[in-house]
Formats: sequence, C-alpha cells, structure tokens
Amino acid sequence: MPDDEPSFSAVDNGPSAQLGSLVANVGGRIQEILDTAERVAGEIRADAEATGATFMQDRQREADRVVQERMAELDAITELLAARAASVERETTAFLAEVEQVRWRMARLIGDNGPPAEPTAANGMASSAAPQSPEAASRGVSQAAALRATQMAVAGVGRSDIEHMLRDQFGIDDPSAIDGVLRTGGA
Repeated sequence: MPDDEPSFSAVDNGPSAQLGSLVANVGGRIQEILDTAERVAGEIRADAEATGATFMQDRQREADRVVQERMAELDAITELLAARAASVERETTAFLAEVEQVRWRMARLIGDNGPPAEPTAANGMASSAAPQSPEAASRGVSQAAALRATQMAVAGVGRSDIEHMLRDQFGIDDPSAIDGVLRTGGA
C-alpha cells in the first residue's frame, strides 16, 4: 500500500458516517415507538377486558334480579292457586254433604225408608268403611257416622233428622251413642 493513498478507516467521518448514525438513531426511535405502541395496545386491551367483565357482571346481576322477581311472582301465584284449590275442595265437600242430605230427606218424604246408597271415594265423599277410633268403636259409632252427623248438624239439620239418619244409615239405635256423636263428633 503506497503512502500517498488515503486510508478510509481512520479519516472517514464524512457523509456515510452521518448516514449510519442517522439510521441507528432512527432505528432506535422506531423501536421506542413500537414499544410504546405495544404498551398502549396492552393497556387498551386490559381496559377493554375489564370493561367487558364489568359489563357482563352487571348483566348477570340484572338477569339474576329479573329471575328472582319472576320466581317471587310465580310463588305468589302458586300460593293463590293452592289457597283457591283448598277453598274449592271445602266448598265441594260441603255441597256434596248438602246434596246427600237433600237426597236422604227426599227419600224419607216419598217413603223409601231404606238407607241411601253409600257414598264412594269416586264421588268425592268418604266411604262408610272408614276406620273407627277406639272410643267410637267401643260405643258402636263409626267415624263415617260421626262425620255424617257433624256435617248435618253444621248444615242446620234438626236433631230428630240426624237421629233418624243415624238409625237408617248406620243402624245406631242407642240414644247415648247418638248423643256422643252429636256432642263430640264421635271421638
């Protein structure tokens, strides 16, 4: 290498060095911008996820509240229906007892002294084969007789009609047994 040729490595501070420095500076700056953009995007993503989670929790609470309200409404309706069903059952039982009393009285008026047909479970009334309580059994009075006498008494039927029904339908001729039925309901 001759002495008169310039060496580029030692003396080269010209335009290419400035360009290299500028490229390195711009590259660093671009990296900073990318890092900042990624950080901001991560913050935006985290904020969106938090907002979405809050929104979903709010919607879940609202849905739970609506379900609770509807369940309360359904419970109230169910209770009303149950109360009405019980009322209808009581009214039906009383009506059937009144129909049986009228049928029995009409049979007496036309001279049919035989006992009326026994009610069955199919028509909604208790069967006369109801089990007896120990006290009623000892007096010869069935629960069915006690029930029928009580129903008639509640409906305002006179004592003589009740005694006649007990004799005709249940064969109870003992006045003390009849008194026991009317006084205590057969128990």
